[in-house]
Amino acid sequence: MKKILAFTFVLALLAFALPYAGAQATSGTVTVTTSVNGPLTLLTYSWTSDASGNVQKASPGVVGTIEKIETIPGAGTDAPTASYDILLRDTDGYDVSLGLLGNRSASAIEVVYPYEKGQFASGGLLAALPVKPLVTGAITLRLTAAGAANTGKVRIWLKN
Repeated sequence: MKKILAFTFVLALLAFALPYAGAQATSGTVTVTTSVNGPLTLLTYSWTSDASGNVQKASPGVVGTIEKIETIPGAGTDAPTASYDILLRDTDGYDVSLGLLGNRSASAIEVVYPYEKGQFASGGLLAALPVKPLVTGAITLRLTAAGAANTGKVRIWLKN
């Protein structure tokens, strides 16, 4: 029984750790910070794009539903190229920003509140409710077409 528990523990540990074991390529320069305030976790990516205008970096593991995503372009000569694109992918490759982060502004702060319409049955009736993306692991920021050596931030608020 102890061997089975130990084996199960090792498998669970590997399943959680493998997404961080070099499987994610990194491009550009990115600092990822997290802060917890009550029921909310704020995940911030402060980025500088590489020579090709790209950024890619995985966050530490987080758990929660995405409440709000904010994109903040750098200022002046550090501003990204207009209409740069962002994807936020979970460990399964699903875009948890639901495609809402394309064509970002080079000068204005932009905010999105991602949700999908979920369906459930109640008393024989089918009803639709907004369902926010659930994250249970790393979120990989993938940013393209930002121009060389430009900067910005992406902030994600998650409800724990």
